[in-house]
Amino acid sequence: MTVGKTKNRSIKEEIDRLTDKVKDEWKVSLSSISPSDNSIPSIKTKKETEELISNLPKDSLCFFLDPDGKEYDSDSFYKLLKKEKDLGRKVSFAVGGAFGFDKNIIKGKGILISLSKMTFSHELSLLMLIEQIYRAYTLYKNIPYSK
Repeated sequence: MTVGKTKNRSIKEEIDRLTDKVKDEWKVSLSSISPSDNSIPSIKTKKETEELISNLPKDSLCFFLDPDGKEYDSDSFYKLLKKEKDLGRKVSFAVGGAFGFDKNIIKGKGILISLSKMTFSHELSLLMLIEQIYRAYTLYKNIPYSK
């Protein structure tokens, strides 16, 4: 779940290509909410976070992409997803808007993970996340994937 749709055609095409490779077996689906129109960052963030939370599947473990979250290398991320899949648990990921998440709202609602300490657009963050999900899928299925 992201705040805002992917507008960059090249990024969207790559996200769609990778998602198509795993969507049937790993049931990957993408959805987004519209960014808040509010110009005050704290209100904008609060509204977007509340809407994201209300649209996440209730029966899934949610990972919020946040610079303050735990960083994983690709192998550790694979092991994390494998564990959840083997236990039959659903997993969701949330990519915040321009100002991230309201930390008070997401507290206790999931786990913070970080792709990097650097800041990326939601489009690039989603692409990197989907690429890591696809990489984990190839490890899970023992499909060769170049490094």
